[in-house]
Formats: sequence, structure tokens, C-alpha cells
Amino acid sequence: AISYTPLLDDERSSIEKMFILSETTNDEDAFKIVRASKEEVREVRFIQSSLKPLLDFTDFLKAKDQEGAKACFLKVERLLETLIFFVTNTDSGDAFSCEGIPNVRRQRFLRELHVQEILIDIIFYIFTCFSEDCFCEGEWTVEVVQLSYRLLTHMARNNSENKMYLSQWIGLFIKQTLNSVDGIDLKSEAAPAELIKN
Repeated sequence: AISYTPLLDDERSSIEKMFILSETTNDEDAFKIVRASKEEVREVRFIQSSLKPLLDFTDFLKAKDQEGAKACFLKVERLLETLIFFVTNTDSGDAFSCEGIPNVRRQRFLRELHVQEILIDIIFYIFTCFSEDCFCEGEWTVEVVQLSYRLLTHMARNNSENKMYLSQWIGLFIKQTLNSVDGIDLKSEAAPAELIKN
């Protein structure tokens, strides 16, 4: 059986090493294992701690449990706002309209931990499981969709790898933009626009 033994503090300084994949390879085929900084570990742990509340919320939406989803809405709203500010360096305090410089490392962490898939599920199930009556200005459903689109937009901003990955859902984004309820700004236009921008 394979077991994991954490490094002792005095062993951590020598963690950076080169490994060759096989005896016949050259230096170009090597990879490097680098210990993550404490800040990177904190960032990944924060994102991981965000996943369960978002997944629980998605489960309520899938089950068409409007009351259950509404009960955890405030927590999800605060979490989405926090993730927007987490991935964007901005002086604004308004997650619905803030602009700023994206943090590329955090964008990558969000993508690698599959936050975009959860956001797509949230948007998809809100549109498919709830009637148009739930899409009035000030309704919790509208705010969740707006914040989800804002986070997707900030994840893609100036990041070609994330844009490429998110482009698989561009059809959904455009469809929802075209079918959005009259007079309600779901912030859905910015996501496809960001994906096609250089």
C-alpha cells in the first residue's frame, strides 16, 4: 500500500527538484515539482471551501426546490460576490458592476477546481426549472444569474486559456442572452463578448 508522509519543516527547503521521465529523454521532457507557497495553498483552500455551498445550492435547483434554494440564497450571493473580488483586483465594492485587473493565478485555480461547471449548472437550472415569474427585478434568481455571469466574465478576462475552456458554453450564453426576460439585465452579454475579445 502507498502511504503519504508529509515533509518535515527542515525538508521543505529542498523540495524543488528536476525529474527525468525516462533514461532516454532529454531536458525538454523533464518536469519540475515546486512547492506551493502558503498564499497559494490558502487560495486553493478558500476555493475548495466554496464548492460545497455552491453544489448544495445547485442540488436544490436541480430538485426544483425553490424554497430550499431561496433559503441558502444569501450565503450563495455573498460567496459569489467574494469570489468576484477574489479573482479581480478592484477598488469597487459592487460585485454587480466592478471592473479591474484579473488575478491570473486565481483565475487558473478557479478553472482547475471546476467552478465554471458549477456556475453553468446554476445558470442552466435556474432557467430551466423556474418560471418567468421568478425573473423580476430584485428577485433572488436574477441576482444569482447576474453574479454567476459576472464571475464567469471575470474568470475569462485577459486569460486565453480560460476563454478557450469557457468557449464550449458560448452557445448557451448567447441563447440565454437572446431569450432573457424583457427589461431585466442578467449580465449575460458580457460573458460571450469577453470570450470573443482578443
